[in-house]
Amino acid sequence: MLSRGSAGLLFAAALSVIGCSHTMEQGEKIESWQVAQIQRGKTTKSDITTMFGQPGSTAVDGNGDEVWFYSHTVSTGKVRASTVFPVGGGKIGRAQGGSEHQKLAVTFKDEVVADFTYSQGRSKADAPFAGGTPATSR
Repeated sequence: MLSRGSAGLLFAAALSVIGCSHTMEQGEKIESWQVAQIQRGKTTKSDITTMFGQPGSTAVDGNGDEVWFYSHTVSTGKVRASTVFPVGGGKIGRAQGGSEHQKLAVTFKDEVVADFTYSQGRSKADAPFAGGTPATSR
C-alpha cells in the first residue's frame, strides 16, 4: 500500500502528462498529378468537375470570366499540460500544431480553362499556454 505522500506524488506525476490532440480536414484532397493534366485552352469545365468535383466556391473576375476555387486543409494540434494545479483546475504547458493546405483557382473563358493557379504549403506552431477552469464562486 502506498503512503499518502507517495500516492499524491504518483497522482501529480500522472497529471503532468495530460494532453490531447486533434486532426481536422476540410475540403477534398487536390492531387498534384491531376493539376498537371490541366491544359489552358483545352481542358473544359466538365473535365475539371470530373477531376476535382464541384468547386468549394465560384466568382466572376474583373473580365467577366468565371473562376472556380478548390481548397484542402488538414490541421493538427496537440496540447500537453506539463503541470495541473489541483485548485481551480489551472494548467500550464505547450500547444503544438500545424496545417497543410492546397489551393486551386481555375478561370474559364467560354467553358474552357483560360488560366489556373495552384499552391500548397505547410505551417507549424509551438507555443506555451497557461489556462484552465476558473474557480467557482460561492
